[in-house]
Amino acid sequence: MGQLLAYSLYSSIVLSLLYLTYKWIMAPEKQMRLNRTALWSIYLASLAAMPAAKIIERTWHTIAAQPNGRLTIEYMTAVFGEPAADAGNLISATTIAIIIYIIGVLAVTAHTLWCIMKIHSIVRDSETVENGNGYRVVITRRNDISPFSYMHTIVMNRDDYDNYAPMILLHERSHINRHHCIDLLASQIVCILQWYNPASWLMREEFRTIHEYQADDTVIRSGTANIKDYQMLLIKKAVGTRFAAMANSLNHSKLKKRITMMYNSKTSRRRRMRSLALVPALAIGIAVTNLPAVASLLQETSEASLNFPAHEVSENPAAAQLSVTSTPAPQTDKVHHAAEVQPQYPGGQEAMLKFIANEMVYPADAIKNNQEGRVVLQFVVGADGKVRDISVMRSASPLLDAEAIRIVSQLSGFTAGTIDGKPVSVYYTLPIQFKLEKDNAKPKAATATKNDKKDKAPRRQVVEAVDEAPQYPGGQMAMMDFLIKNMKYPEKAMKDGTEGRVVVQFTVDTKGNAINPQVMRSVSPELDTEAIRIVSLLEGFTPGKVNGQPASINYTLPISFKLEKDTEE
Repeated sequence: MGQLLAYSLYSSIVLSLLYLTYKWIMAPEKQMRLNRTALWSIYLASLAAMPAAKIIERTWHTIAAQPNGRLTIEYMTAVFGEPAADAGNLISATTIAIIIYIIGVLAVTAHTLWCIMKIHSIVRDSETVENGNGYRVVITRRNDISPFSYMHTIVMNRDDYDNYAPMILLHERSHINRHHCIDLLASQIVCILQWYNPASWLMREEFRTIHEYQADDTVIRSGTANIKDYQMLLIKKAVGTRFAAMANSLNHSKLKKRITMMYNSKTSRRRRMRSLALVPALAIGIAVTNLPAVASLLQETSEASLNFPAHEVSENPAAAQLSVTSTPAPQTDKVHHAAEVQPQYPGGQEAMLKFIANEMVYPADAIKNNQEGRVVLQFVVGADGKVRDISVMRSASPLLDAEAIRIVSQLSGFTAGTIDGKPVSVYYTLPIQFKLEKDNAKPKAATATKNDKKDKAPRRQVVEAVDEAPQYPGGQMAMMDFLIKNMKYPEKAMKDGTEGRVVVQFTVDTKGNAINPQVMRSVSPELDTEAIRIVSLLEGFTPGKVNGQPASINYTLPISFKLEKDTEE
């Protein structure tokens, strides 16, 4: 659902700029056919801009190195095994935005359906007096309804039919013959998709205005009625029930504008060339969506989903599994998002995995009740290296939560994170997965799935948790040095000022090579491609182990691209 909201936001930005340009340059002109085409072009351009931009970027994107470019690695924390989960009992702002968006979509859809049902009810209860020539005329008993057309049906009351039928029929047949109902259907769909965007509703009114201009012009040019008589009819029918969603009513649009347009001369061919202003407006709209702040917001929205705090139970119980990450939580007080050097457990992440696996005691009542799931804890590693302020960000069950807290409270001896060489307090998030074996006889606090003979995994299976994590020669700092030395900040990214964190997941195979890199979180095509390129150069890992044997292990690596604020460079 986040992707739909991101698409809606992207298209609404483009549509709004195109609409403003249209309203300023084209709307006052008497060029109804061209204006109608322009409105359709705005819809098509705004709705196709996002997918078209992605296709073009993938097809034509190339990376050029910037010789004088400088960059810094803000921080990198490797995640072994299962990728970090979005933890939290609190609903994020993005989730709230998605919920509000869905409610709006459902509300506008419901109103649209209500209008359609109301029109069908009126038509069903009316008397058919004409049926042929591609349209049907029905007479309603409701005198408060102004004449309108819906699809191929024209509706009016008895008094209008007896006194003004020739003019009204000519007017409404113009709507039917020009298939104006298709315009209304398309505009209503856009209003549903972009219900929060005033430009989408104004676009619908522009369509209606053009429809009335065209129908008025048809009546006047036909010679069926005197222009003064026709204008008096419009004045008399200026009030009455309207159906804004799907019908063309005789009294739609502002009467003064319609009468003024009747006397205007057709726009010259030279003035029609002004419609080309929509092209640079489209370019500006796309450029706005590519601004770093806007692009980042759209990306984060696209990646969001409706994740509510809930118990997470595995569908395929096997052995207890463990996954660990050190992604910082939001900053509060003097606790930092991240440090230049992240907190380190004695012996590294592998040692912490083993400690937790060895200390875990599956609660007896949890075994009896077949309780499984993932508990996500958040705690602070203080400047003194001690663990404090442990809290449950995602609950599995009270029993499993308590066991997870008990284990984490025993962690000690961290090397504190540092900023500018000084120890600081840093948030630390730790997901712990509890699983029972299939026979439920013996819960395990192991870090890898143990397969029996009937369900033996292939030799090259990639596992999600490990006994021993893969190790880069010289450790993580050596890997950081390698990445920095081989990094080439893309020229386009530097010109655009694009920064951000690309999260890449790859597999360290049994030979110690980094294979199958994939972008798990994108920033821009340029930075994504550079992250994939440089990760592909990594080699020489000490392979991870499962049950004492080398195995292919998933490895998730966040790489933060940041340009130095040095104008001379």
